[in-house]
Amino acid sequence: MKTTVVKGLPRKVGLANIIWFRRKDRLPSIHKGTIRLRGGNGPEFYPLMGGEQFLYRLYPEDQRDYIWFGGTDSKAVFLTTLKPEAFQAYLNGGETSFYEALKPPVIARAELFWGKEKTRRQGDFFVFPLPLGWHELFSEWRKNCTNKTFHVDYGSHRILRTRHELYGYLFEGNFILDGIGKLYASNYGYSDSYPRMVLGEGTLKAPDHEPIELKGPHIIAQAYLIHTPSDSD
Repeated sequence: MKTTVVKGLPRKVGLANIIWFRRKDRLPSIHKGTIRLRGGNGPEFYPLMGGEQFLYRLYPEDQRDYIWFGGTDSKAVFLTTLKPEAFQAYLNGGETSFYEALKPPVIARAELFWGKEKTRRQGDFFVFPLPLGWHELFSEWRKNCTNKTFHVDYGSHRILRTRHELYGYLFEGNFILDGIGKLYASNYGYSDSYPRMVLGEGTLKAPDHEPIELKGPHIIAQAYLIHTPSDSD
């Protein structure tokens, strides 16, 4: 798969201003719409989406090192770190493969059962509507978890300690979507197999992003392969 690495130093990526520095004791950073990256020999810059976004490798010789993903999404300038697997997806299949690798597994599985066109995204969060209402969903869960009580909280909720907020109904218990389209309550915590996600209904908001209206229960899942999820947008 053909990929593109830029040896020059772009000054603009979408709405983001890029400042290049040479100090080796500093890491890439973002502040008020400006992204700072180390220039010079060594680091690699890969443009995405026609120059709106990019991948950046500070230590190309270290295949285990995480990478930076940044640029402009909607009206938001962002910079976040990703795990090495994300860059490997880019090398294997280009942009399409890279962006698919960021999709949470639970969202990808929901698309197989109920349609890819139903997925929406706000920054690093993907949302997908469930085919059941809250009452039907919890009734199904009680059949398998007779000793547990399920309820949703109503109000303003910060989602998974990020800047995304849901104004409405939130369920924060763990759950999994199995291979036949059944959503089950789970005793497992967040991990690579059980990623960061909640169920919600209402208005999902985030700075510099358009709000999303969620009618009925939705899976709200954070993008996959993020190195530090709570620092992402």
